Amino acid sequence: HQYDENEKRKPFICIAGIHPISRKLVLVHRQYVGNITSSILFIANILDHGLQRWQSFKLQQIQRQEISASNRNLRELQDMEYQRALQQETQQQQIKQSDEINESIINDEIFEQQQFDEIEQNQIKQKYENRMKNAKEKINKLCKLNENISKDKLVKVALRLPNGKRVQNIFCDENNIESLFDFALCHELIIDDKPIDEFEIVSNFPKKTFTKNDYSLTFKECGVEHSAIMHVSSLD
Repeated sequence: HQYDENEKRKPFICIAGIHPISRKLVLVHRQYVGNITSSILFIANILDHGLQRWQSFKLQQIQRQEISASNRNLRELQDMEYQRALQQETQQQQIKQSDEINESIINDEIFEQQQFDEIEQNQIKQKYENRMKNAKEKINKLCKLNENISKDKLVKVALRLPNGKRVQNIFCDENNIESLFDFALCHELIIDDKPIDEFEIVSNFPKKTFTKNDYSLTFKECGVEHSAIMHVSSLD
């Protein structure tokens, strides 16, 4: 605002106050003094007008400050919520990654165990297949040797296996008891889907139990002649 020379020489009254926020002195109202009829009335009007402006200004500044503080608090709250959500998301990702790693480790362990079990089962299967193969070769050779044996020296053995199956073979009374075990080993000796390693052979008549200790004895020496009914009994 530009003032002329006459205005600069006129006396005026100023009303100032302390800013409610910055705490600095601020000009509230300025009034030039002209022709007045009553000094008291003039000053009263100026004070009343100045105080009204001051109260309005003060209220406006306080409201601005409150709005600014409210906005600042809102931003801080939003920032805190964002950080919390971000932290929660990070934790969930870490938990998910940890679960995926653990699941991968478990799957690898399961796969390795399955491979180990498969190898072990194949080895067991191969072991018993070889056992049966060797036993069959021995029995086949024995049967060829017994082809020319006189009938009175033959022993017909009916053998019941652990799975309930009944098989039979003809031996010579001079054959060793070991050949009886070889005949049993020609077949699948299984209980509850598990192969039998150790077993004995039990004769109903004569009542006798044969073990590996009897391998060298002959059928005749054990009193087994003509025919016999036996069964395989597991020792596992």
